[in-house]
Order: sequence, then C-alpha cells, then structure tokens
Amino acid sequence: IDETIEFGDEVFEIDTVVTSDSDLTITKVDYTFAVIERERGYLGVTGGLYVAQTKLALSEQSLGTFESEDLTAPLPVIGFRGDYDVTDRLSLGGAAQWFSIDIDDASGSLRDFYVGVDYALSQAIALGLAYNDVTVDIEAKDSGFVGHVDWGYDGWLLYLKARFGR
Repeated sequence: IDETIEFGDEVFEIDTVVTSDSDLTITKVDYTFAVIERERGYLGVTGGLYVAQTKLALSEQSLGTFESEDLTAPLPVIGFRGDYDVTDRLSLGGAAQWFSIDIDDASGSLRDFYVGVDYALSQAIALGLAYNDVTVDIEAKDSGFVGHVDWGYDGWLLYLKARFGR
C-alpha cells in the first residue's frame, strides 16, 4: 500500500502488502399493486426493500494482522412495473425502482432498471431473458466504523418465473 490505512482497531503501515476480501449480498423483496390492469397486461406501482450486506476484511500475513468489519443497510424502494402479453406465450415486461435517503448515520441511493421478455412454458411458469442495470451507493457509520459501498452492475439475466394469480 502507498499510504497508512487505519481500519477498525488495526493500522496497516505504508509499504506493506495487504490482502483484502470483500463480500456483498443484496436481498430484494417487493410487491406490485396493479393500478391499470387490462386483459393483455398491467402497469403497477411497486414498493419493496433491498437489504445490502457488505463485509470487508484486511490482512497482512507477515505480521499476522487481520481486521474485519461488516455493515447491513436496508434500503426501501418505490417504482413502477409493467407487463404486456404480446401473444399467449410471449410477454414484454419492465420495471424501474429507486431510493434515496440522507439521515443521521446513513445515506444512500439505489436505482434498479430492467426490461425483458418472457416465454410461457405453462400457465404458471415462464422462462425469461432481461437486461438489468443496478447502481447502489450507501454510506453508514456505526461505532466509529464508516462503511461506503459504491457498486453497480449491468448485464443480461436468464431466469425462471413463477406466476401466482392473474
């Protein structure tokens, strides 16, 4: 490293070799209320929760120095979701969700956008392909620890979908 790092209770001095390990898990739960519903599709308002769990560990092997910190940040989201049945088996869908907050010990923003196509294998099961773009920026302070996650991805999703109702 080219500068001294103070992390947790440990100090990692300049010009040492530091190994780092990070882990990020995002769990997403949401619900859609269909404001407009037609025979071939719907447009709805969504509300939900993203829970970002992050862990960071630094170690320096020759001195046996190791320090680990973790942070869990629940992020409520709101947005829109829609689906349109092009044929009996083929449907187009999309969603956009976002969140932003700035309170005492935490601030963050999240944006999640996807658009895709589903192919119905049966009345209740579909195979889908979608493009998804997610950006997460979270900062939180807890007992002298400051955690900052600036993360995002975009790419293709291949998924299996189970449908209840409708």
